[in-house]
Amino acid sequence: MSDEIVGIDLGTTNSEIAVYRDGRPEGLTVTTHLCRGNFRSSWAAEGGYDFVAEVAPREGDVLLPKKHPSAFFGTPLASYLVGLGADTLVVTGCTTSGCVRGTVVDGFAYNFRVLVPHDCVYDRSAVSHAVNLFDMSEKYADVMSTGEAIERLNGLSQSETAGTRLRA
Repeated sequence: MSDEIVGIDLGTTNSEIAVYRDGRPEGLTVTTHLCRGNFRSSWAAEGGYDFVAEVAPREGDVLLPKKHPSAFFGTPLASYLVGLGADTLVVTGCTTSGCVRGTVVDGFAYNFRVLVPHDCVYDRSAVSHAVNLFDMSEKYADVMSTGEAIERLNGLSQSETAGTRLRA
């Protein structure tokens, strides 16, 4: 597993969710973009969205336009993740108090394990950022650094692989 699993979203209204099944990366990222106004006409007129190269969608990634803060509300995301058999989400993006929090709370409500790397989320206010991270960590998600998240996810993958070998 590499550092690429945790996306860093540099946009102002995007969120990214890395998808895991049984402790292993599913190999895709769901990128959401909060759309203002008429999505279809603005998308067509602009020829799509521009992404910073470091976080540009890769082949096989899923792009999910949304009109509300949560990536789940009014989108097919929950059905898609259930269909994949996903059990863990790594949520990154901004803003911590808006799109990230909305997605984390809804992901938790759908019984996903949710992980938030605190250095991969952002808010306009340092106080709002800190308070929301604290609140999410106490109720809905495991909040940790990107390095800690990668270690934990690597540990899941290794223990899952070891468990498979023991059963075989």
